Amino acid sequence: MNTLKKFHKIFKVTNHTQHVGPKSLFYVFNSGKNNKNYIEEAYKKGARGFFFRKEDIPNAKELKSKLPEAMFFEVNSNKPIFNMFAEHCAKTYGYPAKKIVVIGITGTKGKSSTAIIMSVYLKNFGYKVAMMSSAFHCINNDLFEAQLTTEKADYIHAFLSEALQKGVTHAIIEVSAQALSLSRMYGIAFDLIIFTNFYPDHLEFFGSDKNYFEAKTKIFENIKKNGTILYPSLDKKVSKFIKNFSKKNSFGIKYVPIDNSETNQRKFEITAKSIDGLSIKINNIASNMEYFLKTKLYGTHNAENIFVSYLAICNLLKNTLPNQWTKCFENFSNFSFIPGRGERYTTENNIKIYIDNVHNPLPFENILSDLKDQSEHLLVIFGCGGDRDYRRRKELAQIAEKYAREIFITEDNPRNESLENITENILSGFSKIDNVHIINDRILAIGKAMKLAKSNSIVALLGRGNSNLTIRGINQVDYGSDLEIIRSLGYNVTPVETTV
Repeated sequence: MNTLKKFHKIFKVTNHTQHVGPKSLFYVFNSGKNNKNYIEEAYKKGARGFFFRKEDIPNAKELKSKLPEAMFFEVNSNKPIFNMFAEHCAKTYGYPAKKIVVIGITGTKGKSSTAIIMSVYLKNFGYKVAMMSSAFHCINNDLFEAQLTTEKADYIHAFLSEALQKGVTHAIIEVSAQALSLSRMYGIAFDLIIFTNFYPDHLEFFGSDKNYFEAKTKIFENIKKNGTILYPSLDKKVSKFIKNFSKKNSFGIKYVPIDNSETNQRKFEITAKSIDGLSIKINNIASNMEYFLKTKLYGTHNAENIFVSYLAICNLLKNTLPNQWTKCFENFSNFSFIPGRGERYTTENNIKIYIDNVHNPLPFENILSDLKDQSEHLLVIFGCGGDRDYRRRKELAQIAEKYAREIFITEDNPRNESLENITENILSGFSKIDNVHIINDRILAIGKAMKLAKSNSIVALLGRGNSNLTIRGINQVDYGSDLEIIRSLGYNVTPVETTV
């Protein structure tokens, strides 16, 4: 994969001091003791216009006298300031989202992979593409680091503006429920929306599954009047919502079910599966066409992502020809893996390494089920993040016990929660712990697993993907990614070739 760069840090409008430069406009969002410090820091970096609510800066007069060149604009407290901020960002950059085709992808799992696969398809069809996912961002062939699942409004509009300047015609945005609840998508109208799936998650942020679902479905408020919505028709909860939504929004909007059943006009079949990749047949009954593709991507879940991306492109590009799809799929066969998602390596003595950032029970089980089919000696290393949905912990343990020969419970971003409490929650999911190793130090846990592995074993390192940082309290500790740890332990590993 090409080296990831940082997207430029200075924005015309921002709410974070690290993005302030000369003549930046600065928004203050929350009431707090540090707002005065943030404003003074932004002023030192060159900001001169400050937007705030009265409750956020009660001492505005004092600041005005202290910062003589600053201009303060008190905004209406009755209006959502996140919306005002997003609108201001869009206007400052000339509403770039209105000048390109914009695709929004949300759901509990599969967002990043679907976004990346769609970007590859569109590039294969000859389009210039920008993409923002939690794995990485791109403008054509330039790759950038991702900081958040969905970036803030200042970043989004600066990014789309630069993409437009570089000739981009299509932009794909991974959209989180948090971003929707914080109005980061405010003012962006989508030509196409993909709702991949819905599973309970993020209790720590939303407080209930009901709130989480309501936040997810806010994305449909941003569909264009002639836009297209792809939704998981076999999910009763989502289908019921779409049915009610379509009654109120029937004119011009096209609703496309994601359904791989026999009755669907487009469906897929996995014809071969191994640790090295997949062979897939896609059947388009309407045009009486069958497409065969081989991919180095791994697992049933990626076959689903490939198929959903195909459905989306078919509805986005109305006039694609069968020979174009044949060529597209031929080119796609060279695409090998998505950073931090299903990375695979082999050691000199034929130990298989599988690395993924998975932390949700359903994809966790899908991955381990597929891996168990490939080896009778599956070793699983995982932990759970602190200050996150505690319900996952017991479920992940139950799933690991179902498929793994050896299980290693270790650290994975404890944040402000004690590692002992996280581990206790995980252990509550096991019916027996004979094959469960509790090793808090992730380096030691990986080392122990590698020593127990043998030829044809699979060692699955789950939860961190390609991240090299561990969050402990307010500190971020860098002791290397899981792959870097394996190499530091003296193992020579050969990766699946990547062409991202």
